[in-house]
Amino acid sequence: MGLLGGSSAFLGLMALGSLVLLMVGKILTALELLGKEQIHRKSMNRITELEDDLETSRSRYLTALKAEGVGKNEVSQMKIRLARLKQQMEQIEMSEIQEQARRHQEKEKALEMAVLQALGGPSQRDSH
Repeated sequence: MGLLGGSSAFLGLMALGSLVLLMVGKILTALELLGKEQIHRKSMNRITELEDDLETSRSRYLTALKAEGVGKNEVSQMKIRLARLKQQMEQIEMSEIQEQARRHQEKEKALEMAVLQALGGPSQRDSH
């Protein structure tokens, strides 16, 4: 039984060695999985941060786009108002020129009448 006892011990040691190797492999695998899990969590956190940044950027872009649209609309309205004011100014200037021409004609007529009266009236002028 000495040989069988030695074989059994050897097989037992082999089995124990195999179990130890399996346990070491399992521990190394578990450590590797933990490392990969941490990397995965960090990657997911980074993705979440980037998604938040992207959403913030989109929001800012839309706000800027709206502001630009509002600005363009305001500029357009101001151009229309400026055109109306120019038109009104031209009408006022034209009215002023016409009024000045009318006053000038009235002054000429008044001066002519004064001259005619000074000369003795319109009937004497016709006889000369």
